[in-house]
Amino acid sequence: MINVIDSNRNILGEGLYIYEEKIYWVDITNKKLFISDLKNTCEYNLPEQAGTVLDVLGNKIFLASESGICVFDISSFSWLVKCNIPSNLRSFDERANDGVKVGENKYLFGTMKKENQKLNGALWVTNGNDSIKIHENIGIPNSFIKLSDYTYLISDSLLKLIYKFEFEPSFLKVKSQEIWLDLSSESCTPDGGCIHDGFIYFAMWDGSCINKYDLLGRLISKIKLPIKRPTNCKLYNYDSLIVTSAKEESVESGKLFHIELQTLCQN
Repeated sequence: MINVIDSNRNILGEGLYIYEEKIYWVDITNKKLFISDLKNTCEYNLPEQAGTVLDVLGNKIFLASESGICVFDISSFSWLVKCNIPSNLRSFDERANDGVKVGENKYLFGTMKKENQKLNGALWVTNGNDSIKIHENIGIPNSFIKLSDYTYLISDSLLKLIYKFEFEPSFLKVKSQEIWLDLSSESCTPDGGCIHDGFIYFAMWDGSCINKYDLLGRLISKIKLPIKRPTNCKLYNYDSLIVTSAKEESVESGKLFHIELQTLCQN
């Protein structure tokens, strides 16, 4: 069963994070943060475009944003830049897109151009109060799915390639990078995703579905969706997925969905 759990039509709903049965996500384009408990949704205005929610500590929401890693306090509405992207490396036409917490006060995230994307994006890791660039020549960094302590699937949605990155334990250096799945010949694009029970789930932009893969990158099945552009999916209560989406011609597009995993349809 597929249910709409929030009817806000986000222009670019993204950045899902699940914590204590609450759902956190952003509308990147509209600079908004949303928090839902499946019944009610709270909406907050942000001072800049945030790409993803990375962590929640009480009233403090940690986000990857234009300035780096930022903290928004939902009680005081205050905004703090915690880990700066150095000003000499930051551009007004760039923003964070996706990322993940990899340790205590340590975050791995990607940046990209807001428009006219080429291979001008990058991967960053926080080190103290700074953000350190550790990888270049990526277009639209997405997914950041943890396979092991230092190994992550990171997709480049511009190239339609999903890479397996292995990092040094400090995350300050890429140890290896290899193509895990090549979807460059497909009409749809891998966006955000998650791992559950040894399977990888990817929201497929322009594909109207969530794809389920095994750890070798073999397509197992699909969840068909009533929208063209799902953007991210995260596990909820071990038996369902929450899915964000982007606004397009479909009347359901841009909304937040709850999907029971037994609705998977075999390919």
